[in-house]
Amino acid sequence: NNWGGYITNTKHSGRFSIEISNNKPTWTGIDQSVILPEGAKRIAGSGWIKTDNIIQGSQVWEVARIGVEFYN
Repeated sequence: NNWGGYITNTKHSGRFSIEISNNKPTWTGIDQSVILPEGAKRIAGSGWIKTDNIIQGSQVWEVARIGVEFYN
């Protein structure tokens, strides 16, 4: 799900990264859903974020961030 980012070859590790850039205070981002195999007992994940000139929006959570959410 993409609302304002784009895939770039600039990367920290792996093959690709996502770059998001704004010149006005609006919520922009990308998320990814991952379906885990039935019966999975353990998962491992990692993330990395590089920021520059971050300006907070009207809410305290409107900044650069990485979030992880689990469902079911």
